[in-house]
Amino acid sequence: MRSRFQLIPSRSRTQPPPPVKYNQPDVNYAKGRARFKITDAKSDTWFSVFSLGSLNVVNDTLLIEDQTYDGIANVASLEIIDSEEMAGILAGNAVFSHNKLNVGIAAGNVRVLNRVIIGDIDAKGTAFPVLSFDPGSQFDQLIVAGGDLVQTNETAINLNSNNSGPGFSRIITQANFRSNGTPMLAATIDAQFSVANQPIIIAVE
Repeated sequence: MRSRFQLIPSRSRTQPPPPVKYNQPDVNYAKGRARFKITDAKSDTWFSVFSLGSLNVVNDTLLIEDQTYDGIANVASLEIIDSEEMAGILAGNAVFSHNKLNVGIAAGNVRVLNRVIIGDIDAKGTAFPVLSFDPGSQFDQLIVAGGDLVQTNETAINLNSNNSGPGFSRIITQANFRSNGTPMLAATIDAQFSVANQPIIIAVE
């Protein structure tokens, strides 16, 4: 059985327009911060999300000359359900942010085996920040590439909703590049974390 992937559409009633910043007149781009859902993930299932820019584009004709863009994939959340394990999550170019519902990665019952990397997570308004993985996960360290994990609404990041503990033991902060080639320095992690609504300290390197 193959993994199932779902991109939850926005509630906009208007037809998505062609992109303004790319040469793709026959492609319509939906606006808003994407929410992804994966079911039936397996040990060989990888998830990756990134923005398109001069640093990673394969077809140069897609880019419009002298166009400016932030080079970051601005998304809301990734939820993994009905799955026991998953290979990894590559979201180093992504910032998970929104002003309502969950933001971040919700995989509290999923063992992630190899690697998890994110750009940042920032809950605003009434949003609830989540970076939850099954405590039996094997990736051990969460890599944060360029972000500081500070929440605008000052909410502690939930690492699991039960008392079994977080899915990783430490955070590695490292430098990064936006997809437009702009470098990003490694940031100081200055966030609060919780497990089952109780504060927890996570080692940061």
